[in-house]
Amino acid sequence: MNYDYVKVKIQDHITTVIINRPNVMNCISPLVSLEMDKVFDNFNADPQQWVCIITGAGDKLFRRQ
Repeated sequence: MNYDYVKVKIQDHITTVIINRPNVMNCISPLVSLEMDKVFDNFNADPQQWVCIITGAGDKLFRRQ
């Protein structure tokens, strides 16, 4: 499935979710949340996926408060 704000990589039993908004330090917006909800639903429905890693694109992964 193609997403606008996240990338998903599946290798063996590991799903990696990459938030792809480096221009805003990968802040999670309502649209990102909706896409991640779909990704997690798919992850949960797949018994072959055991681990989900969440990361962000670019040099600065997540914005600090």
